[in-house]
This record gives sequence, C-alpha cells and structure tokens, in this order.
Amino acid sequence: MTRPGDQFRSMARRLYGPRTMEHLIDPVIADIQRDHAEAIDAGRLWRGRWIRFSGWWCILKVVCLYALTAWAIGRTALIASTGTALVTVPLVLAPLVKAAAFIQADGIEVSGQLVTYLLPQALVISLPIGFTVGAIWNLRSAVATWRIRPLILATACLCSIVTFLNVGWIAPAANQEFRMVVSGYSVDRGTNELTFSQLRQKVNESGAADEKSQEPLPALFWYHDRLALCAVPILMAGFSFALTASRRRFRWLNAALALSAYLSCYVLFPPEQVAVLLRWLSPIAVAWLPNTFLIIAAASMVTFRAQASSATP
Repeated sequence: MTRPGDQFRSMARRLYGPRTMEHLIDPVIADIQRDHAEAIDAGRLWRGRWIRFSGWWCILKVVCLYALTAWAIGRTALIASTGTALVTVPLVLAPLVKAAAFIQADGIEVSGQLVTYLLPQALVISLPIGFTVGAIWNLRSAVATWRIRPLILATACLCSIVTFLNVGWIAPAANQEFRMVVSGYSVDRGTNELTFSQLRQKVNESGAADEKSQEPLPALFWYHDRLALCAVPILMAGFSFALTASRRRFRWLNAALALSAYLSCYVLFPPEQVAVLLRWLSPIAVAWLPNTFLIIAAASMVTFRAQASSATP
C-alpha cells in the first residue's frame, strides 16, 4: 500500500521547483507519513485512515495558501507598476510642454527616444509613490502584515539603490541629452545635469560663491536633495507600516493626503519659491523637508493610534 502523499509528491515535482518542494511540500508530507506510520504500527487502522484523510486536507490548504501568496505578490507588483505609470506620464509631459516652443520652432519630432530621455527624472518621483501604493495594498490584511513586511523593506532598499544610481548618473546624462536634442547644439551642463561627483565638486568649489550665483538655490541644496530622494523609498516603507496602525476606513485617505503633499513639494513649488525658505533654514534642512514631513506623518499616525487604543477600555 502506498504511503499518503507519495502520489501528490510525484505530481507536485512537475509543478513546483526544488526550493518550494523542500521548504513547503515535503515537510507537510513527511509529517503526515510519520503520523500515519505510527498509527498503523500501533494497530489503529481507523486512526491511520483519519490521518490519511486529514493529511490531504492539510496539503490542500498549503497549496491554496501558496497560490494566494504568489498571486498577491504578482497583483501587488501590477498595482505598484500602475501607480508608477500614472504619476510618470504627467511628469514626462510637463517638460515636453515646457519645451514645446523649441520643439515646434526647430521641427523636432517627438519620438520615443525623446520621451525616453525624460523617463529617468520622472521615475525619481514616481517610483517611490508607486511602490508605496503597492505596499499599502499588500498590507491591507492584518494577517499578511507581519509576513510581508520583510519583503516590502527589502524592495524599498532595492528601490533606494536604483534611485541612487538614477539621480547620480542616469538622470543627469538623460537630461543633458534631452537639452542637446531640443536646442540642436551642445550646451553646458546645468545643476540637474551634473553627476554626484561633479555636483559634490561644485559644492566644494563654490563655498561663499553660492551667494553670488545666479541660480535661486545653491549647489549644496541640490546635492542633499538627491540624497534625500535616495532615502524616500525606505521612508515610504516605514510610512506604509505606520498606515496599518490607522483605522482601515481612513487608511487610503491618509495615504492620499500624505502622497499628494509629498508630490506637491517637488512639482508645485519652483526653485524661486523654495529659495524663500533659505531665509530661516539651511539648504540641507530645506532639502530634507519632504522626508521630514513623511516621518512626522508616520509618527503622528502611530501615536494617535496608540493613544486611541489606550483610551479604549
């Protein structure tokens, strides 16, 4: 007589990889076979039959939970990608509209290559927002919260690394190419077209010269602004965790308000208006203000929830 689970194991090997078999399927089948063998050796036939039946039920639950988890991860990735795309589109269109006069005057065709040059600078802002939407969606269930948090934190660290490479080298090069294509001739690099090392060198060389610069914001601000952007995905992960402490009916409202405020800091306020804050704050403090708002929002939600829980009898 075959042992319970042998037939399913042979079938599962065709559907699942070795890692899934080793860590998910095989341990469950091994436990069922051990309990079944002990019951048969003790002469408890009905007990053995019950273990065989309940064993199939356990296997079915494990397979269903695995399928739901795999589907949830894929669905979360789809939602995060959709959120990123929805924010990326207007961030790409804005520079195109701004440069429309040059494009029409020179007869430049708005091709896919021109749009590609604008994607890196847009993804700097849209990627953390899309990631946050996907994380919040994945953290809807309190049961899944603790299981999925390490994955969200690891993804946030990966996004921070990608953002660091993007704002440090990819976006500056793409911005410069876009300016050269639109202008039709070689142009000097502006602050947004400098790499991390070049921008740091400008900070070191400028010193007091920043006060005499024609640019509204000093190079020190832009340097720390890029560093702050690199930290945003990790802060967004913490913000997503803090949202789980808020009431479920207000969770998406709080997320929408916080993400809208964060997006507004980078989109709605031109450098001339941001420079007004330099009267009271240092360039470093101004550059990290959006991140500070995220930290305050997350801390406020956790504190408010803790106070509400302690007040509830």
